Amino acid sequence: MQNMDKEKKILLNEHESAEIKHLSERLVNVDKTEALANYVRLEFLLNNRDFSTDQEAYVTILNRLGEYHGRNKDNLKAEEYFFVLRDYGEKTHNKGIIFRAKSNLAIVKAQLGFYHEAIEIWQEVLASGVSKKLERDLCNNICVGYGCLDKYSEAIEYGYRSIAASEELNQPEDTVSTYANLGIAYNYLGNHEKALEVLLKAYKLAQDFKNYRRETECCNNLSVVYNEMGDTETALDYANRCLVIQMQYSSEHESANALNNIGYINECAGNLSEALIFYKAALKIFMDDFDLASKANTLINIGKIFKSYKDFQEAIQYLDEGVKLARELGVRHLVENALRIYIEVYSQLGHFEEALKCSKEIIEIKEEGYSKLSKNTVSIAEANYYRQKIERQAELYHKQNIELLKTNKTIRQKTRQVAEANEELNSINQIHNSLIRVISHDVRAPLGNIYQALNLINENGMDDEDRKEMLLDLQESSGEIYSLLNEMLDWIISQRKQISHEPNLQLMDVVPILRNVFVFYSSLAKQKHVNFSISLEHECMAAIVDQEMLKIATRNIFSNSLKYTQGGGKIGMNVSYRDDLLCISVSDDGIGMNLKEIKKLTQGKLTSSRGTAMEIGSGIGFGLCKDSVRKMRGKLNITSEKGKGTTIEILLPRS
Repeated sequence: MQNMDKEKKILLNEHESAEIKHLSERLVNVDKTEALANYVRLEFLLNNRDFSTDQEAYVTILNRLGEYHGRNKDNLKAEEYFFVLRDYGEKTHNKGIIFRAKSNLAIVKAQLGFYHEAIEIWQEVLASGVSKKLERDLCNNICVGYGCLDKYSEAIEYGYRSIAASEELNQPEDTVSTYANLGIAYNYLGNHEKALEVLLKAYKLAQDFKNYRRETECCNNLSVVYNEMGDTETALDYANRCLVIQMQYSSEHESANALNNIGYINECAGNLSEALIFYKAALKIFMDDFDLASKANTLINIGKIFKSYKDFQEAIQYLDEGVKLARELGVRHLVENALRIYIEVYSQLGHFEEALKCSKEIIEIKEEGYSKLSKNTVSIAEANYYRQKIERQAELYHKQNIELLKTNKTIRQKTRQVAEANEELNSINQIHNSLIRVISHDVRAPLGNIYQALNLINENGMDDEDRKEMLLDLQESSGEIYSLLNEMLDWIISQRKQISHEPNLQLMDVVPILRNVFVFYSSLAKQKHVNFSISLEHECMAAIVDQEMLKIATRNIFSNSLKYTQGGGKIGMNVSYRDDLLCISVSDDGIGMNLKEIKKLTQGKLTSSRGTAMEIGSGIGFGLCKDSVRKMRGKLNITSEKGKGTTIEILLPRS
C-alpha cells in the first residue's frame, strides 16, 4: 500500500501512467501467470511512485488491485484497497470515486454472504444520482444480490435496468454478466427456455469479445440449467468447458467450484464414483480454507456418496467434519441437509435414538425459520471477519503518518461504536429468544390447529354448512398469523438497519403518508365496526422523518389500537404542531392498560395476549414503533387507563 511520504518517491511519468492503464486491463482475460506478473508490477508502482499529478492513474490502480484480490477471494486485502480509494475520494471531494469505492466494498460484503447489507448500500448509491456506467454496474450487482436471496423477480427487474444502461452507453460487451445472471434467475423461476435463451446470448457475446472470465460464468450457468432439465450430457459438456478455461485463466480457487459442480451433475445422474472423484478434487483445494461454506458443502456431499455406498463409518466421518464447519459458520441449510443424511445412516445402522435426535433438530431449525431468526445473531465467521477488518484498518491508519491525529480519533470512534453495537446485539439476542417463544406459542400452535382442521375437511365427513363455517374460521386464524409474522418481519428489518445504517432523515410533508396508513386501517376498522377518524391542523404538515420508519410507527399504533378496541368503539388520529415539534396523537376508548402492563410494554418484554376479537398480540408492534421514533430523534408518550382506553403520542422535530 502506498506510503504517504512523497519526498522519497519518484514522480509518476507519462510512460508509467500509460503502463498502468495497459496493465490494469490485463489483470483479467489473460493467462494467470501473466496476470500475477502484471499485479506485481502495478503494486510496485503504487508503492514507489508519487501520483500527485495523475489522479486518474491513482484511482485506476487502487480500483484494479482491489478487484484483483476480490476475484481471488482475498476479501480483506480487497477491502483494504477500496477503503483507501474511498478515503481518497472523500479527501478530494470526488463523489464519483466515493460511489465507486462504496459499490466495491459492498461486493466484498456480498462475497462474504451479507447480501442484504450489500443490496442496501448499492441501492443507496444508486439513489444518489450516479453516472450511467456506475448505474449499469450497480443494477447488475443488485441483480446478483437478489438472486442469492432467492428473490428472482427483483433480480430480473434490476438485470434489465443494467442491460438498458449498457445499451445507452453502446457497450454490448458489458451485458454478458447481466445476461448470465438473468439466466439463473429464469431457471429458478422454472422458465428453462427463457433461461437458455439469455444464457446462450451471453455465451456468444463472451466468445465474440474474448471475455474468458464471463465465458466461464456462462458455461457454469448453462451446465446448471441443462442439469435441471435432465440433460446430463450437455450439462457435463458445459461444466467441463468451464473447468478448462478456469484452469488457464483463473485462480485454482475458482476452479474448485467448477469441480464441485461437475461432481454434483454426476451425482444427479447416478454416477457416484465419478462424483466422488470430483468432490475430493474440489475438497483438496478447499482445504486452504478460502471458502469455508463451499468446503462444508463438499464434505457433506462426500458423506452422502459414502452413505449410498453403505460405508457408514466413512460417511459419518465426512458428515461430522462438514456439520461442525457449517455450525461454526451458521449456515443452517447445510446443517439441515447433513441431518437428513444422518437420519438415513443411523436408521441403516439401527441407531434409532440418534436418528430421532436428528429429526428433532431438523424440526427446531424449521421452527427458527418461521421468522428467519438465529439465537446466535453473529456467527463465528462473521465475528472473525469484523475483528480482522478492524485490525487491518487500524494498521492502515497507523501507516498514514501525515493524518495520524485524525486517524487516532477515528479508531477511538470505531471502538466506541463496536462497544455500543455489542451492547445492542446482546439486547437484540434477548428479544430474539422471546420472539422464538412467541413463535412456538402463537404461530406453531395455530398452524397445528389449521393443519388438523384441513385434514377434517379433506375427510369429507361434514356437511357444506359446517365446512363453510370452518373455512371462515381458518381464514380468520391464518390472517392473524400473517399479521403477526408481518410484525416480526418489520421488527427484524428494523433491527438489521439499526445495526448497520443511519435513518434517511428528510424534511417532508407527512400528511400523505399518514392518510395512506389511515385509509388502509379504515377498511379494517369498518369490518370490526369501530369508528375511525382523522383530524389535521393543516393540509400540509412537515417534519424531519424517515418515510419508511414513520409508516412502521403509525401502522403499528393503528394496528394495536384496533386490536384492543371493542366493536362500536372509537379511534381518532390528531395531527398538530407544538412549538418546534409535530405531534401525531392516536386515541382509542378500548380496554386500556394498568401501570404494570404499561411498564412491561415500554421495557420491550414480549408477552402473548389476545385482542377484543381474539386477535393475536405479542408486543412486537409497540417495540417497532418505539425503535422507529427513537431513530427519527423523536419522543413517544403513552397514557392509558384500564377500561377507558389509551393515547399514544409521537413527537417529531420540525427542523
